[in-house]
Amino acid sequence: MSSCTVRCGRFARGWNWLTTMPSTCSALLWSARNNPAQALEDYGRAIKVNPRFADALNNHGLLWHAKGDLERAIADYDEAIRANPRMAKAFFNRAVAHGDKGEIERALADYDEAIRLDPGDGEAYLNRGNIWQ
Repeated sequence: MSSCTVRCGRFARGWNWLTTMPSTCSALLWSARNNPAQALEDYGRAIKVNPRFADALNNHGLLWHAKGDLERAIADYDEAIRANPRMAKAFFNRAVAHGDKGEIERALADYDEAIRLDPGDGEAYLNRGNIWQ
């Protein structure tokens, strides 16, 4: 079994993996190959199949964030959080985006929630402490 199959199988678990796994795996590969446009398209396909696919929404948001489109990134993180309110990494990523927009209070609230959900995430503590700089 290839590492992509293992990683993508875990990633798509819980959903109709026969329809989401190919797009998700392809998106992961395109991201690794530094082709964000194709990765965005493939995550979009996975999200179209399952609009509540929190991991795909979160990663879609990361790609928009990397392109500098903070509004789209935050919209994707919002949807990921609606799909999975216990997804600490979506709160963390939304906190980073709010911080990049200068929305300090929103960033702090999201860092607090990320830490509540995953108290072992040292990066969330660090970013929360650095938000004032």
